[in-house]
Amino acid sequence: MKELTENSKKWRSGKFHRGAVVALLGGVVAMSISLVLTACQSSAPQHAEKSQTSNATGAPNYETDIAPLLKQKCSNCHGFLIAEKGLRLNSLGNILKGGESGPAVVPGSPQNSPLYTALSLPSTDVKHMPPLASGPDLTAAQKKLLGDWITAGAN
Repeated sequence: MKELTENSKKWRSGKFHRGAVVALLGGVVAMSISLVLTACQSSAPQHAEKSQTSNATGAPNYETDIAPLLKQKCSNCHGFLIAEKGLRLNSLGNILKGGESGPAVVPGSPQNSPLYTALSLPSTDVKHMPPLASGPDLTAAQKKLLGDWITAGAN
């Protein structure tokens, strides 16, 4: 804070270098973005192991069950800012659109849905998702939830 006060005195006296202004603004912007992202992540509800099904059929609901799960487990590589292999899993439309290799899910068919099959591969397989370096794997209950959602039509 002391540095900011000294810099504001230099600014007012006209003794502040233009490059320093750019660096200072860049730092402020980076800090602001970091704070916003941290706030968004910490305020996001963590996905419960048990399904919070809210539709009449008992099928998992995209908004309450699937979206939070995908955000928690997949958004670092397949979210709004980053789209590995062109795949974004941050909205139902993007999931159905898919990435470079086509749609991520085939409604009604988990075994033909690349998203589900990648999650179901052994963790030692190079195509397994999420990669070991990205954090813990989905639990059996989370995989079942995703499979049930796809089976019910992925909507």
